[in-house]
Amino acid sequence: MSKFLFFLFVSLTLLHAQKTCYTVELISAVNNKSNKERLEQKNYDSSCKVMTISNMLSVRCGCFNKYKDAKKHLKSLKREYKDAYVRTTYASRFATKQAIQKKPVLQPKKAQREDIAVPVETILQPVQEENMTHVVVQAPISTEIKKQDKVKKKNKKKKNKKKKNKKKKNKKNKKKKKVKYIKLRAASYNYQKYLHYLSNKRPIRPYGYLYSFGGQISYDLGYIDQTPAKYSDFPQPYSNRMWRRIRFDHEGSFFDKKLFYKFEYSFTGTDRYKDVYFGYQDKFNSETFYRIKAGNIKIPYSLQRYSSSKNLSFMERPLGDDAFSIGRELGLEIFLNIKLQQHLFGLFLASYTNSIDERNRNEANKSGNSLRVTYTYKVSKRHLFHVGIGFLNEDLKNNTLRYKQNSESKIMNEKYVSTKIKHVENRNVRNLDILYLNNRYYCEAGYMDSIVDAKKGAYRFYSYFLEGSYFFIGRGKRFDTKESKFSKIKTTKDGALELALRYSHINLNDKDEQGGQQTNYSASLNWYLTTEFKMMFNYIRALPKETDDYDGVINIYQMRFLFAF
Repeated sequence: MSKFLFFLFVSLTLLHAQKTCYTVELISAVNNKSNKERLEQKNYDSSCKVMTISNMLSVRCGCFNKYKDAKKHLKSLKREYKDAYVRTTYASRFATKQAIQKKPVLQPKKAQREDIAVPVETILQPVQEENMTHVVVQAPISTEIKKQDKVKKKNKKKKNKKKKNKKKKNKKNKKKKKVKYIKLRAASYNYQKYLHYLSNKRPIRPYGYLYSFGGQISYDLGYIDQTPAKYSDFPQPYSNRMWRRIRFDHEGSFFDKKLFYKFEYSFTGTDRYKDVYFGYQDKFNSETFYRIKAGNIKIPYSLQRYSSSKNLSFMERPLGDDAFSIGRELGLEIFLNIKLQQHLFGLFLASYTNSIDERNRNEANKSGNSLRVTYTYKVSKRHLFHVGIGFLNEDLKNNTLRYKQNSESKIMNEKYVSTKIKHVENRNVRNLDILYLNNRYYCEAGYMDSIVDAKKGAYRFYSYFLEGSYFFIGRGKRFDTKESKFSKIKTTKDGALELALRYSHINLNDKDEQGGQQTNYSASLNWYLTTEFKMMFNYIRALPKETDDYDGVINIYQMRFLFAF
């Protein structure tokens, strides 16, 4: 019974369904008197009719069973009506013969043109009828066509812009993915697989313990050529090689890195105990960070001395830094960092006494205090300007002070520029650092002077330098804005290639103390094969003057193999 009822329902709907046909629609407008008069005054093709459909007036021509016939009819009407198109309609609308009534036009000849003047106020209404959308304008037909063309052009432009933006985004995303892939390619070396076992990324519960093991191994070799000079009749050129640094360290932290410690031991040089300290760090708020550490620490004084040697562009630090600065001492450091958007301020305070190694050698007691103030303006991640001021006061307790300066090379044994002052009460050292870093290149300038108070009087010695580098391959030098020091360079698949130049000068002449002066011109070519391994090639032209042992020209050619992890 249910099947029979369903069959009756379908058959009745098919009998009463209205037939459709294809027609050509010329114009559509809102159904009002002005539009009706305007449409009826025109001469259309004999197949055309003016129809009223709900709130709309439309002119449709012909009723065809096939789409091809309607398209042919469209071509004949397209010359006069550019916006005409083929659509479907009910055939019953063409069953009753409604002739298009033509009313006489009582206007002058000038107003009999198709473009009849209409008030400026027009109404735009989107109308949807029988699944088609039109923009209806109560205006002359010619202006309607122009406005429709403008709307279409605007829509096309918007679509094209969206497509271009999508393509650009896709390209950027692909490039980013490629860069990430390149970064991972550096980890394809076999030794890097084992470096991951030297540290843990996930904290060990319940104290949030993190640990890491590291090291630094560097091997230097070079050739020193000294030209004949005033005091040496025939200095012989010689070559030398040495293990510059062999160090291993272990560091760890607890409670989200708030409590921390570090132990570093060196198998080369006179000082064996390097960083041996513990400390606490935290934030007052989102903008202020503080840290306190105690032990055998680096004394905050200058940018070059506070930065690790493995992150510098030259094998050795500039003239003056070796003579005036101090290394690690046993003491206490307080560090405060304030970040205000792009502006970063740093304050370092330290108090120290003899280091662990100096105590083991039973050297004379000393004590001192240091201050370092830094300001960094950060434009972007690799674009910044930095200024640092350092001050150091050391009480030598009437002991002997000796300044010795090498020629920016540890391979060369001789230190021609040196002075020795007895019965020194204290010394004050001042330092100024200026740094500008912009992606692949950077420039740094520094000035340092030392005022020595002795029984004989006060002496002043000084030094300065200017250096810069450019990366032909790689992203450039990295700077830690938080701690105001250079950080480790991370390489990509192609590694990194850096060329650096430096000019430095030191003067140890004052009053009756004539320790001499020296000027160095240096160049360095650094090849970073991976993040851990790099090769350094240095050339130094040293010009010592007014010294007791040598006045002349020294050419130093040296290179270093450095592996740091």
